[in-house]
Amino acid sequence: MFSLVEPTYFKTCCTHFLQPLIEIIRPMVVITLGTIAYRSIATKYNLKAQSFRNAVECEDGFPLGEYTRLFPVYHCGINGWNVSRTEAEDRQDWTKIGRYLKSI
Repeated sequence: MFSLVEPTYFKTCCTHFLQPLIEIIRPMVVITLGTIAYRSIATKYNLKAQSFRNAVECEDGFPLGEYTRLFPVYHCGINGWNVSRTEAEDRQDWTKIGRYLKSI
């Protein structure tokens, strides 16, 4: 997997900035773009390990505490969206998030 950002930066940022921010703001949804961002948050929140594809295809997302759900999606860059998913699959991923938001 190619990344311009060191994977350790994701872990550090998640620990020192993103997790505290999620706990303060309590957003309804957190959307991660790409595998590394998803794995960083999944690890921090002790989510069950699974393939990225299975995580993206999970219909209900994943709980991050009491108020927030995580929805991982493929990155929209050349290595994600154009290679790993069709446009129709990508639309389904975002439609699923929209359905969740309408249901709460």
